[in-house]
Amino acid sequence: MTKILDVSCLFSKRVQKVNNEFNDSVIFVETSDYVKDAEFCYKSISIVNIHSIDAIKYNLPVNTKIINSSNSKETFYYAQLYSQSNNTTVNVHLRKLNLKNLHDMEVNIIQVETQEQDEPTDYIALNSKIVGINERYCLFFVPQKKLQYGINYFSKCLLVDSFENKVFTVKAEFINGDSLLRLQDIWVINDSQNILIKTGRIQDFEKRKFWKKTIENDDNPKYIDQNESLVLLNTQLFISNVKNNESLTNIIIDSADFKSALSLCGYCGHKLTYNKKMFEEKQNIIITYMLNSGKFERKEVADSYEIICTPEKHYLIKTIKGDSTRFDVHDPTTNTTFQTTGSGIIAIDKEKIITYRYDEKFEQIVCIFNIHSGEIINTYQKCNFDYDLERNLIIIF
Repeated sequence: MTKILDVSCLFSKRVQKVNNEFNDSVIFVETSDYVKDAEFCYKSISIVNIHSIDAIKYNLPVNTKIINSSNSKETFYYAQLYSQSNNTTVNVHLRKLNLKNLHDMEVNIIQVETQEQDEPTDYIALNSKIVGINERYCLFFVPQKKLQYGINYFSKCLLVDSFENKVFTVKAEFINGDSLLRLQDIWVINDSQNILIKTGRIQDFEKRKFWKKTIENDDNPKYIDQNESLVLLNTQLFISNVKNNESLTNIIIDSADFKSALSLCGYCGHKLTYNKKMFEEKQNIIITYMLNSGKFERKEVADSYEIICTPEKHYLIKTIKGDSTRFDVHDPTTNTTFQTTGSGIIAIDKEKIITYRYDEKFEQIVCIFNIHSGEIINTYQKCNFDYDLERNLIIIF
């Protein structure tokens, strides 16, 4: 059953949940008030026990502008940014914080070049990415000097070894010709044994529009992010490849050209579920990939459905025509359909469906409905939320 944890009482200022989790703890970071402070930075970390709701707060040093984007468990990577006097070079002071004992140390200083940027540190903060792998290793994705259409979003990917204080450049090409530098998202999964990568910085609805225009104009596609790949890396082998200056050994789980689109539904344990939409064939395929065996399970559903994953199964969601706030929810295992309301659906279980919507002030409200009667069980006003599929836990903050 989906559990709900309300920790909103702990925070009076703006926070966001980060992906680090270890034991019974979840992590939040406080951000600056841009209107009040006239700049963006991360100010503090809060380590919250999900059982006792006790919190430990740690103040981050000044100019912390990039934080870890993955679940590297008790090791939290982050970076302070300082612009050099030439105003085109930014020093990235990469650090790591042990969330158990709060030991904080500088890992390395990486120099990044920019071009034609009014605020170089803001540019690097917005367009770089830190991916913690484990206590020893992290990745740092370096953006192009300036963003340009028609080239990869990132200029290079660096593997940082915090034990040896060394930095290695990753040979970013995959065996299918795609590149890590076209990264859209990345996850450290399976207890840090694997790294899952999604390339192609485009959403399926954007890609469908792109495909339709291509067909209408009888034109050849030219958009750089038309190609997508879902790639699986073995973490130890990946690190070995990089440190020995070798090409990456990887598994291409799936790929898509301009006629199809990939979207990750979720992963839980050794099971990865994703959605592949094939526009010409009008096919919508739910695909489950088993990490431990490499086997696939495929099920085709109607093209109009979106997918909601739970740890046990998936549900098919369709917006009711003429009303973007009402949804048909179909359970394919029981062949039953019910309706719900909201701006979107967060999670579903046997007893309840959890949705979110916005009030007249555009403040977010989370609503819990009885799945059988449709009656509202509870609401959470003016809140943010995070859904952890592996824990089947919704955190309200």
